[in-house]
Order: sequence, then structure tokens, then C-alpha cells
Amino acid sequence: MTYITITSLSSRSDNLLSPSIPNNSSTSETSMPLSLINSPDSRGYGQLVAGKRKPQSSVYQETQPSCHNCTRMNIRCTYPDSKTLSALRISATYSPTPRPNLNLSGTPTIFSLNDMRLFHHFMLIPLIAHHGQNEYLIHAILAIAASHLELITGIDFQTTAIYHRIHAIKGSNTAISTKRQTGSDADALLASCYLLAFQSSYIEDGLQEFLQTVRGCSILSNHLMAENLPMTFILTEEDNFSFMEERLMYLPALPGDLIEGAKNSLAAVLPLLDRPVNLLFYQVLFNIIKAAAISSVQVYFKFITVYRFIISLENQPFQELIDPKNLGGRVLIAHFLAI
Repeated sequence: MTYITITSLSSRSDNLLSPSIPNNSSTSETSMPLSLINSPDSRGYGQLVAGKRKPQSSVYQETQPSCHNCTRMNIRCTYPDSKTLSALRISATYSPTPRPNLNLSGTPTIFSLNDMRLFHHFMLIPLIAHHGQNEYLIHAILAIAASHLELITGIDFQTTAIYHRIHAIKGSNTAISTKRQTGSDADALLASCYLLAFQSSYIEDGLQEFLQTVRGCSILSNHLMAENLPMTFILTEEDNFSFMEERLMYLPALPGDLIEGAKNSLAAVLPLLDRPVNLLFYQVLFNIIKAAAISSVQVYFKFITVYRFIISLENQPFQELIDPKNLGGRVLIAHFLAI
């Protein structure tokens, strides 16, 4: 399917490998398990046991209040509370030995420490940090984290962001053609598509891809709904209305001079609108500004109609709207961003 394929980037995929991830990832080289990554203060200690570090060369002691090894090495000895300790001991996922790396595909991917930093950054920003056994979703998470981290820090993560974006797109396209067994599979696919859309908004000159991927998210969402799987991410317009109305009810009205300035600016664009799709888009934007004089809640729900308009366009008028040669369309899109 073409709705989440980005031809402008996929043609460069072979040259945009992350410097931290080797190209020949199919070799027998294995990355170090995350549970065994050593820190400067962990010399002489191995894995965690019952919430404490276990000395490598001796049997772990559980003497209270401090074990002999910690006392001998002048290390503060602390134990988890009894309930936590009990849960650790009986947990089916707990093991006194390190677990091997998870092989997510036939060709193992080596995720570097830099990738772990991106993943940690993603977990800290207010987005739904959902991930599972789907490698393409992990790539989508790392892609948006890299783009966002570059945006707020100025550090160049562009190569890494595009590398993970390309792998997320390829994996998502493969997942689309594969029959989904559970609602979680469908959630992962839709989440990946939305992450790619949001990432586009962080990329320089990524507006065209953003609009294209938003259309793809809608098409994919409708396709997944038809499969009748028990999904989490499928919401109706009524769900969105009831949720957002309560949150926006007490927002203050927009300043009158700001609304008037928006009207005048949009009216000045009319002489440039020489295509039917431009006039349709103009009317959508005009209705938003008109609603601003009523209430902030009305503005929000009118603003949603922009996405509905973009999604509902046939391919030909949509391509005309985002055509770089369409001066009127470019100015209207600038007004959309300003709103």
C-alpha cells in the first residue's frame, strides 16, 4: 500500500544507515544484554538479585540488616520491602540469571546505547509509549524520539531519525499485508502510522509527508475497524467530542483584534486562489476563523474539519493542493499552520 510509503526518503535508505548500527547486521555478532551494561560504580558486581547487586565471585547473602559482602566493600546495603521481595521471588518473569537478547526477526537488529537514549526520551515525553514484540513499532518510537530530541536540543539526529523512519515504514508496509491475529497487532500497526505522522511534523520541510501520512492513518484506521478486532486506539467522533468538550469548556475567548487580523489576512489570499481545491480549502479556514468569534470550543471542533477535508480529498485534488507550484495553496497551508 502506498499511503504510508515515503518515496522521497526510501530512495536514499541504503545511504542513511545510522553510524551506531552496522550495515552488516546479519553477522553472528551479538550485542550485550541491557541487564549487563556496566556502569562505573558496578565494578565487581553482576546482575541484580532481589533488588540488590550480587557480587560476582561469592554466594549472595541475605543477612540482615547488612550482608557481609556489602559491609566488607563499604557499600550501603539496602533491601526492598518484604512484599516487593516476595513478588520478585515468585514472579514468573524473574530469573536469577540474565535473559538472552530478544531476537525480533530472522535478521537480528542491534540497538545501540544511543538508541536506548532515544527510547528513554520517548518514555519521558507525553505520548503513549506503547511497544511490544513488533520491531517496526520500536523503530517508529526511536524515529520520533530522535526527531523530537534534535528539535529541543539542537543535536544532529537527522541520520538516525531517517534510518529508523525508513525501517518503521518498511516494517509497517509488511505488517499491512500480513493477517493480524489480535487487537494488539492492529494497535501496534496503527500506533506506528500515527508515530510516523507526528514525526513528520518535527522534520524540516516535512509538511507534505505529514499531510500524506495523516491521510494514510485514516485509511488504515477504517481498514482495521472493518476487521472487528478488539482494539484500544479506535475512537469515534463522538468519543473525541465528549472528551475534548469537557477539557476545553472553560478556555477564554480569543482576542477580537487577533480574530479580525486573521480575517483580513485570509481575505488577502483570495486573488491567488485559481484552483477549485484552493477555494474549498479557503472556505474551511474561513469557517474556523468565524467560529473563533463564538467560543474556543467551537474553534477546536471547526479546526478538526481541516483534517476531515484533507482526508476526504481524492488523490488528484490533494496532489494539486500540496503542489509546490500552487502558490495559493502554499499560502493557505501557511494560514492553517498559523491557526
